Amino acid sequence: MNVEIGRIVNTQCEDLKGLLDELDVDRAVIVACSSGAVVARKFAYLYPERVINMVLVDSCFPDDYTAKGAKCFQRAASGK
Repeated sequence: MNVEIGRIVNTQCEDLKGLLDELDVDRAVIVACSSGAVVARKFAYLYPERVINMVLVDSCFPDDYTAKGAKCFQRAASGK
């Protein structure tokens, strides 16, 4: 799959917003684990008015939503 990681995250954020809209949920507590934390952080950045609070578990993506974060995750998963 030759898709930019940033675009995947943006699409997932749009999907989450669409789901909340469809369910008529104005604001939510977002709980995310591992790479889902990247989506949660980006969603909170894009739509801060929609987030009450966040719980992020086992996230190793400290700074951004780019391929650099994905490489960090791959290294952590492989033990290198």
